[in-house]
Amino acid sequence: MTQATPPAHVPHASATSTGAGTFQSRLAIGGREGQEDILADEPVALGGLGTGPTPYDLLCAALATCTTMTLRFYAGRKGWDIGAVHTVVTHARVAGQTPPDQFSRAIALDPALDPAVRDELLGIANRSPVPQDDGNVDRYWPLNDLEAFYGAVDAVVVSLPHTGSTAGLVDAAAFTAMRRHCLLINVGRGPVIDERALYEALKSRTIEAAIIDAWYVYPGAGNSHPHPGNMPFHELDN
Repeated sequence: MTQATPPAHVPHASATSTGAGTFQSRLAIGGREGQEDILADEPVALGGLGTGPTPYDLLCAALATCTTMTLRFYAGRKGWDIGAVHTVVTHARVAGQTPPDQFSRAIALDPALDPAVRDELLGIANRSPVPQDDGNVDRYWPLNDLEAFYGAVDAVVVSLPHTGSTAGLVDAAAFTAMRRHCLLINVGRGPVIDERALYEALKSRTIEAAIIDAWYVYPGAGNSHPHPGNMPFHELDN
């Protein structure tokens, strides 16, 4: 895959190795003025310097923050005073599960909240915290209008879990709707994007390039270094 720089208006993060130790990287998140860079690293036990959060720590933090923001935003729209929202996300690797990564979430709300309010908040905990009329959002598309969304953006970031409703959500039709110069980024789960459709879109340059952090084939017994997919992605240059 070739290195790509997202357009300036697309929210993004970048990581640059510092030269200190094997893993330490300096992160620039969001691209907004006045924000300080942070360090990411691995624990000393894994060969790092232990100078910052690990990639899994950062992913857990993003998921926890999204949930807390969602609930606070929703409560504000409803005019509810719900007090503090505390969300904990943990990560574990489960043997025999493909992929082995499992994220668990716990949400703590004020025990004095009305049970109906509590139930409604928990029911919307998976929704996006970004309001449609926020001045920082150029445009909002509902899930039933994804084709229009794909055709209007320069980059598509997939951060969905793999469930029955998300499997293959980004399919051949989605790639056809995307712009030719579109950059696809997947930090969610591999099967959310149809594997053959992704390969064909890259091979035919239906889209410009992809940055993939979640694949389809993982190391297992008898094959400790497999190619990351069932398709020959390793032969592509984008």
